[in-house]
Amino acid sequence: VNRPETLAYIALSKRNVVAMVDLITQQIKQEIEVGIAPFDVALSPDESQLIVTNIGGRRPEEGEPTAPSAGTA
Repeated sequence: VNRPETLAYIALSKRNVVAMVDLITQQIKQEIEVGIAPFDVALSPDESQLIVTNIGGRRPEEGEPTAPSAGTA
């Protein structure tokens, strides 16, 4: 949650995104694509960066071997 407590950042693991949620309207303002299976998020102290941990790591590059997992390669 940002300092004014107007935005929350929520990891949506199966969708491989972090949702930015407006806490006033309770609507998703933006979905930010991240790595595979985001697990936790944190804002940097100055709120200029969003740090995301991904259980599945980065998205694979074209040609890299993959296996299906919850609909994601």
